[in-house]
Amino acid sequence: MILALIVLSESLEITIEDKQILLKMDDKVESLHKEEISAIFIDNNELTILSKSGHELYRTTTDIRVETMSRFNSVPKITESGSC
Repeated sequence: MILALIVLSESLEITIEDKQILLKMDDKVESLHKEEISAIFIDNNELTILSKSGHELYRTTTDIRVETMSRFNSVPKITESGSC
């Protein structure tokens, strides 16, 4: 079963599935496996996704609101200003 959420932010499209998160900007698509992700946060209008080892997996400027992303329990806790 695929639980999908599509969030549009300017040209960023995020799809959250059972085992992965797809990030599409224009024609470029990046896939991140959920088990690799430790944190997702928004700081100064930048969406950042960190790995369990603390490395940055993804960063982009966005207008997505934390409240929009926080409604979904299928991803790690999403916070503002990088705090988890």
